Amino acid sequence: MKEIEKQIATPNTFFNNYRKVSDSIEAAKSDKPKNQRTCRFCGSKNETNYRTKAHIIPELLGAHNHLSDSECDLCNRIFAEHENHLANFYGPFNSLLGIRTKKKVPVFKSRNEQYCTSISVKNENGTPRIFFGDNLNDFKFDNDRKRLTINFKKKSFIPVAVYKSFLKMAISICPDDSLIHFESLIKWLMDVKSKHPANQFPFLLYRTRLTKMKFDKPFATLYFPSITSNTNPNFSRLATIVVHAGISVFQTFFLIDENLEIDTKDEIPFYKYPAYVHDIKTPDNCEKFEVPINSLSKLKQIILNGDKKVDYDDELIHLSFKKVRRSKDIE
Repeated sequence: MKEIEKQIATPNTFFNNYRKVSDSIEAAKSDKPKNQRTCRFCGSKNETNYRTKAHIIPELLGAHNHLSDSECDLCNRIFAEHENHLANFYGPFNSLLGIRTKKKVPVFKSRNEQYCTSISVKNENGTPRIFFGDNLNDFKFDNDRKRLTINFKKKSFIPVAVYKSFLKMAISICPDDSLIHFESLIKWLMDVKSKHPANQFPFLLYRTRLTKMKFDKPFATLYFPSITSNTNPNFSRLATIVVHAGISVFQTFFLIDENLEIDTKDEIPFYKYPAYVHDIKTPDNCEKFEVPINSLSKLKQIILNGDKKVDYDDELIHLSFKKVRRSKDIE
């Protein structure tokens, strides 16, 4: 794949090739009585299987009231396993930003390593309190610039479980009349022992970290390919979901329809959602303006095909401060 730093996309590049299908707000408007519900993942119609609230987007990305009326309790518990890995992958952002999840703002603790105390973050009244203990390896202190650089070591996660968490969100917001496109992927999602039907398809995730914008509540949007002059056979079956949470924007892709094999003769056109526009203040009464590339939000490319636990993708974050003081351990 080409280096993403050389693929700065314009908004038109994405929107000329994709059309919006639905989003988490629209999907949450459906509220069928329990005796009329059908789980879109396993097909259950038993009304006693709909006692818990199923969130379209996991609350680990932020508290919200976007609920699904087509996810049964059993499937909800199954997806919780994947979402534990998504939580570890997401890392310290809710704690740093003071974003409440299911009941409160969570306390973040980095993974334990030999001879190294884990870093803890507890948010108190909107201010993150960071405890390092005797860990002198994971931060750099610059008093002159009033800047603290911290390497937050995230707990281990299974990459494919993270990918399946985003796939579950995409299926949750997909309209009923378009679910047929996800039939093969639903079978793969629900069978823990099965392999993805397209062996050579990369589970690509784009993650943009914003510098000026913050979303207090998460939301997701599903896009299907537009009917365009794009003749690439791979693109016509490539759906994408964009998820906004905190200062992060995630985008990943899914091969849809029954034939999930990819044509290896053609590259797979992964058109990036222009998340950086959230950090740009558009001048008034201006049809065109230039934005320096160095000012764009940080974009990262991650491949999520692995099915074993990994300890990578740690978060290197720069924080400004006014003063430093000693404090007791975070409970």
